Amino acid sequence: MNTTLTILFTLSAIAAFGGLGLLSYGLWRVVKRKEEFIFIHKGGFLFITIGAAVFTLMLMLSGIVLSSPIENHLHRFMAVFGTLLFGLFVSVGVSSFFLHYYKFNVEKKFNKYGNYVAFISFGLAILALFLLIDGYAYGGMIKFPLPTGIPFNKPVIAFYALFILAGALLVLAICDHEFYKKYGRHGILEPIFYLAFPAGIVGARIWYVAGNWTRNGYNEDFLQVFRIWEGGLAIMGGALFGALAGILYFRFKYKKMYSIAEAIDLIIPAILVAQAVGRWGNFFNQEVYGAVSDINKYSFLPYFIRQQMVIYGEFRVPLFLIESFVNLTGYFVIRFAVGEGLKKWREPLDMGFLYLFWYGLTRVIMEPMRDPIDNMGDKGQWSFIWAIIFVAVSVVAIVANHIIRYQLRKRKPALASGEVIETEVVSEEKKTTIEVEVKEKGENENGK
Repeated sequence: MNTTLTILFTLSAIAAFGGLGLLSYGLWRVVKRKEEFIFIHKGGFLFITIGAAVFTLMLMLSGIVLSSPIENHLHRFMAVFGTLLFGLFVSVGVSSFFLHYYKFNVEKKFNKYGNYVAFISFGLAILALFLLIDGYAYGGMIKFPLPTGIPFNKPVIAFYALFILAGALLVLAICDHEFYKKYGRHGILEPIFYLAFPAGIVGARIWYVAGNWTRNGYNEDFLQVFRIWEGGLAIMGGALFGALAGILYFRFKYKKMYSIAEAIDLIIPAILVAQAVGRWGNFFNQEVYGAVSDINKYSFLPYFIRQQMVIYGEFRVPLFLIESFVNLTGYFVIRFAVGEGLKKWREPLDMGFLYLFWYGLTRVIMEPMRDPIDNMGDKGQWSFIWAIIFVAVSVVAIVANHIIRYQLRKRKPALASGEVIETEVVSEEKKTTIEVEVKEKGENENGK
């Protein structure tokens, strides 16, 4: 781009961010108001409308400028129109999400359909993003293979790390909302996140090193273990260590305030969302792919995905994409199909164990399909064996969970859920504490 176009692009991009800021400010004004929200709301709604319009139009203008070198009119249209749709759907999605989930006193119609509008808008925004990227890719403005981080020429910040962080933050937002709906408070899980996330990173490294102890020579040069910037994280270990750290801290901090079983059922399945997002980091690294295949069989995929999956001169099956989709599907199945649809028959902790089952089964199926070069262990069976263990443990745990709780209900018919059971335990602890205090007090008085 020449100097004029560069300046115009910079100004339009800054204006787009300004519009997004105005949109955020309008949402903040509306959400913080205690009175009922209606569609024609003075002040806040005006900021939302203007902010969304500025963000969308300025984003489209930046797309027009950026795509100017593309000679093919169709490809340029894809880039510009995709940018317009992306800005529009992001604006609608963000607005609907915050008004539905953070503003309870809204019109009944909006409250009923707001969540559907939000999720559909975000889904369409992703499709629009694919469209605009394909426009630039077809136009020759995106080179393959894609860079693995920022800056593009010599990456310092890896895209893989950014996707892991983005996935973790998304899970925090989802779970924070779940707790907000139930307890009316935000921020309950933030202290746990600050512990669980780094624990997950450490666990991912430990798992990777353990699985490749002799294969990568860690047994000969132990200092390699600490060179995490050279790569080497295993998502299976990250999920396990992060979950264990979070559960232990939750039990310690909120033992007498919230149900640990309920927390596990809400939080643990959401890890699948983080794993789905994290797999896109593998996409940039050209990892998690399968056997050589005919690229024409995958013509339904976006062009940029197909081009990035050309590895060593041959197209590979995009297993990262398949696993990402399966993980995302798993979350919705566990959280809604089982969590809501089978609520009458499920027991507390079932959803947490189902995460272990779903993820383990996914890896059991996917591991044999991966290129052997990416398989962990001396014989490439490390992840496959552990996946089988995950499935077996989860099945045993679910069966045992149902049997134990059934027996407890037979002994005490009033115990209908994990929450009541935990309340009883807490009550017994309090009772014991009171008895000890009374006893000590009596002994002190006798001593006097």
